[in-house]
Amino acid sequence: MTDNLENSVLEHLRSLRAGQDRIETGLKEVKQRLAGVESGIAGLRRDNLGAQEDVYRQQTVIDAIQERLQRIEKTFGVIVAIVRVHGTTVYRSKTRYGPRPEVSFTVSR
Repeated sequence: MTDNLENSVLEHLRSLRAGQDRIETGLKEVKQRLAGVESGIAGLRRDNLGAQEDVYRQQTVIDAIQERLQRIEKTFGVIVAIVRVHGTTVYRSKTRYGPRPEVSFTVSR
């Protein structure tokens, strides 16, 4: 009877060991898949940072263009004001691209 009990206990222990082996194998697979997911998330974060950097760079360019447009509008406003005050005026100046052509403005009253 003791042999039968010992065999029964040993078989039960073998069954438990086999179940534990399956769980360990499954856990290893889950760990590998988790590592792949973490790697993918890290890649997405890098891509997101690169995209965010592009947005900041574009915003800097847009800001520079807006400032330049405001200077142009201000200059144009001064020219229009001079024309309105004097009727006809000649605007001639040098720019960084060379001399501007002579431009005449005539205002009808």
